Amino acid sequence: MSSEIAIRCRGLTKDFKNLSSPVAQLFSVFGFAPPSMVGRKNVLRGIDFEIAKGEKVGILGVNGAGKSTLLQIMAGMSKPTSGSLDITGSVGAILELGAGFHPELTGRQNAETLLLLNGTPRPQIAERIEEVIAFSGLGPDIDVKTRTYSSGMLVRLAFAVATSGTPDIFIVDEALAVGDGAFQQKCFHHLQGTLADSTLVLISHDMVAVSALCSRAIILDGGKIVFDGSPHEAMPLYNRIVHGRPGSVSPTTGLIPDDLKSGPRKIDIVAARLLLDGVAATAVAPGQTLEVVLDLHNDGGPTDIVTGIAAGDVRGQRIFGQNTERGAPMRIGPGNSRVSMRFEWPSVAAGGYFLTPGISSSVNGLLAIECWANNVIEIKAVLDENSHGLFNVGLVNELMENADA
Repeated sequence: MSSEIAIRCRGLTKDFKNLSSPVAQLFSVFGFAPPSMVGRKNVLRGIDFEIAKGEKVGILGVNGAGKSTLLQIMAGMSKPTSGSLDITGSVGAILELGAGFHPELTGRQNAETLLLLNGTPRPQIAERIEEVIAFSGLGPDIDVKTRTYSSGMLVRLAFAVATSGTPDIFIVDEALAVGDGAFQQKCFHHLQGTLADSTLVLISHDMVAVSALCSRAIILDGGKIVFDGSPHEAMPLYNRIVHGRPGSVSPTTGLIPDDLKSGPRKIDIVAARLLLDGVAATAVAPGQTLEVVLDLHNDGGPTDIVTGIAAGDVRGQRIFGQNTERGAPMRIGPGNSRVSMRFEWPSVAAGGYFLTPGISSSVNGLLAIECWANNVIEIKAVLDENSHGLFNVGLVNELMENADA
């Protein structure tokens, strides 16, 4: 493989057994399931690409497109059915949140174990652990069992361990969506600074993150590559894939299909509706007040929550957003509940926009994303003046001096 290539993928396929009946599953345990009982599910179907050293690549795709399977093969956690994947250089990876951590070990013990497994020489472990503690900000909690960690603490530890020692290749899934905003910003600065020379493979539903961090985007759909190019050109196609699928949001009930959601979903956004003056909204003008009504289901006990909304254009570019973190705490009980958000539509350029509502749990002021309902609400914006950019601002002029007539 060329010394300038970090990752090369050729004809990569991955199939999984599809055991459709309990009898087939039982036979499979003993290794002699009849072929007639065993189906095959093709998750990856002949993937070809190369990633140069130092290149930043985002991999997009709806749930079931094959992103996580490809990531697991890249990270060495799974083997392809056929084809090849060659990697040159050391690899740091964050896969599923908490993957690789033993819940009965402390954060320090888990970090030491993972560093050793990643090939860190034993004499360097103590120095690396101090780097992990400093970056993660866990402090004394580094010596607490990880089964007591929140999702935000887990991702801080995982990110700090995976990037320790500046790996040649850093592979990360959507785990960065978990945790408070300050740590997410710290991660992005680290990716753009310390890891600027490393190869980055980012798997995400967040098209804005891909645009901000990556110079190239690959879109997977149905286990195949359907696009490989610039993030700017990828966004319209990705939006069409997301919104053109049969599982779109019901215009009457607002029910949201699972493949449009991301996050751990212990608190799930079941439905979302957009209202203007109490009726379903399809178009909006500057200054009008929109209301987003969310139906939630909480699998846990009483929880303080923070809701948020983000607006993006058809290219996936984030236009504006806000959450209720600064407002009064809002607590929901277990089971079903309904909340609403109201905001005034700004003077954005005329055109189509997509709204992404989100829900976070809040524990002692620390936020953990529970669910994003990605681009589930479409709205047409009108503007009765010329647009001078993404949005116009109010402008007042005043004559300060006047030349002699």
